[in-house]
Amino acid sequence: MQRFFPLVWLSIGVILVTGGIIMGQVGFARAPVGWYAMLGIGLVMMAIFAHIYFAPFRRARLAASGQDWPALGRALEQIHPLVVLNFTLGWIAIALVLLWQ
Repeated sequence: MQRFFPLVWLSIGVILVTGGIIMGQVGFARAPVGWYAMLGIGLVMMAIFAHIYFAPFRRARLAASGQDWPALGRALEQIHPLVVLNFTLGWIAIALVLLWQ
């Protein structure tokens, strides 16, 4: 996860910049409704990721460094459903963009 999370932060930045450029080129008033749905869901996904990173992942790192395996297990148990939620939200965003063109 030490290598994965920085890549996610980089991806979030790239998505925000490129999405903003595309929305600016099209014009926010003329953008399809699906784009706004994807933007909203994407912002929720980014907030969930930030929570994962700053709360349970931080606790997991501290537990691992202290070899507190039960605490590590609890932290990882908190991460898993949030990752599944983000995965599901990603597919919902894709479906909405395809449906609301």
